[in-house]
Amino acid sequence: MTPEEKFNNDLLYVLNRIKEKSLYTLAEKPIEYWINYNLIMIGEKYTSAENEALIIRKLQELEVIKIINEEESSNLSLNQYQFFNLKIIQPKFNELYEKLGEPLIKKEKYQQSSAESIKKILGTLGHLKDEWDLTPKGNYNETSISPQKYRYWMQECDIGDFYELNNILTILEQEGLILKADFIDESR
Repeated sequence: MTPEEKFNNDLLYVLNRIKEKSLYTLAEKPIEYWINYNLIMIGEKYTSAENEALIIRKLQELEVIKIINEEESSNLSLNQYQFFNLKIIQPKFNELYEKLGEPLIKKEKYQQSSAESIKKILGTLGHLKDEWDLTPKGNYNETSISPQKYRYWMQECDIGDFYELNNILTILEQEGLILKADFIDESR
């Protein structure tokens, strides 16, 4: 995992905690956010207490939240904690929350897909990329693919029929990986 991926995971962890706390908080009341330095949680999905506190401050710097109040236990205390009263700043909070959560939603969506269907989608995308790389770039951001070529792709990717290929191309359009797919009429 790259440092950026780790940071984004930690950021999303804190945003999720803030979002959850906000759901239990009465309107116009500050959100109470506790960080327990004695609690050790293990796993990629969790962040360290030190990083959690840094992320709270980073979120304020990004103007996503406002720290209204902050308290810390003394270092001599057996139970070391940090307490924040927070206010969410909209729409920036939701924009960041959705931006960071989108890849996870897509990941969950594709985890529900069969390995065979993902293989067909990736195979088709690979062939499209190869074709795009071999196309001279002019005034148009498009490439033409002959019926013979996409029939070959269908065989190679184990795509059953034209309708299945069309569904795969529609998925690639919906995901923003291709702009548009039109088929050439074989009678030309």
